[in-house]
Amino acid sequence: MNSKLISRTAIAISLGIIFSMVKIFQLPFGGSVTFFSLLFISLPGYWFGIRIGVIAGVIAGVINFLIEPFYLHPIQFFLDYMLGFGSLGFSGIFHSQKKSLMKGFFFVAFLKFVCSFISGVIFFKSYAPENCSVFTYSFIYNFSYIALETFMTIILLCIPKVEKIFEMK
Repeated sequence: MNSKLISRTAIAISLGIIFSMVKIFQLPFGGSVTFFSLLFISLPGYWFGIRIGVIAGVIAGVINFLIEPFYLHPIQFFLDYMLGFGSLGFSGIFHSQKKSLMKGFFFVAFLKFVCSFISGVIFFKSYAPENCSVFTYSFIYNFSYIALETFMTIILLCIPKVEKIFEMK
């Protein structure tokens, strides 16, 4: 592996972890809107491809867990931290298209939502209010923070100079 790949990936993961600590708001059972942390964690996949991106995402997920562990079951850990963050590595899937970073980020945010939604349905059903479907509860709970961070990030990426900053040179 070349030093540019390793250093840029390490910097992106580090920035993602640092910005994950800047919370706009946090929900009681995990999940928060951060200061664009998911964007930084998705950058290695955009820059270097899915394999490097998934590895970077898994590393970021494990570090995120070590900093703020929220653990109910090994499968929940896998869904929320390994698969949820690892899915951010697919951000380069639209790399050859116009607005590829924006499209890629929207796609990986959706994948992360799916992982969180499934985890919520399986492991957090006891937190659903009475007379509320576990599917509805998990959808609303997870959509509330992932959609807001996704929306904020897409707005940020609509600024041409910002998008240009993240292009590989």
